[in-house]
Amino acid sequence: MGILSAVTGLNMQTPLSADNMFMRDVESTGSIRDKVTKFMFDTGFGAIGGVTLQIADGLDLWQQGQERKAMEKLTPYGIPRAAQVAVRLGEEGYTTRKGDLLTKNYDTKKFDAEYYTWGKLAAQFLGVRDAEVAELQKAQILAKDAVIKIQQDKAKVVDEISRTRRAFVLKPSDENLNKFNEAQRKQAIYNIRYGTVDPILDEDLNTSYRTRTEAEWDSVGGLRVAKSYREAAKEITNR
Repeated sequence: MGILSAVTGLNMQTPLSADNMFMRDVESTGSIRDKVTKFMFDTGFGAIGGVTLQIADGLDLWQQGQERKAMEKLTPYGIPRAAQVAVRLGEEGYTTRKGDLLTKNYDTKKFDAEYYTWGKLAAQFLGVRDAEVAELQKAQILAKDAVIKIQQDKAKVVDEISRTRRAFVLKPSDENLNKFNEAQRKQAIYNIRYGTVDPILDEDLNTSYRTRTEAEWDSVGGLRVAKSYREAAKEITNR
């Protein structure tokens, strides 16, 4: 802890490290495309890319009815934005992007307006975020990324089992059987890792297989469309 931290009681390192996380200033997302897009804007396009993303975030918040947060996003970094944030924190506390009040320890601690003392607001005015809030935000981002990873892994394994099972049904062969068995092995590994959180159940597999099969039945020459568009698709593809 440095001299400034010792004097003010504020942990400077944590807020700064939270600001420098990959998903800084935006909600965590599981989309690789979104992450790569943001990375390219933040690095490949330099300051212009970062400003463009800030404007996009501001417009999104405005459409959601959160005008004050939108104006903060549309304000350049530095004291002007920090001052707006400080005023909002002093009036309503720290709220999430969806407008929920940030809490900790099963809602026993709330980061409401009363939490933000004059000292905390003065620090925020200078651009120094509260250390405890920054730590909690970091933990929430990491937790959300972990949840997204589990969901993605589950979807990938379920899809592979459904696909290899369908391939074996359509063309029974040792090769297709081996692929199906390998997919089942991946299911076992997944359930060992994440079974207590979100296991892959027979219901998940049957639903995925049924959906895949019905989609094949409803397809037009391999093109999968909704039933209401099937006749039109047939007419277009058979011209």
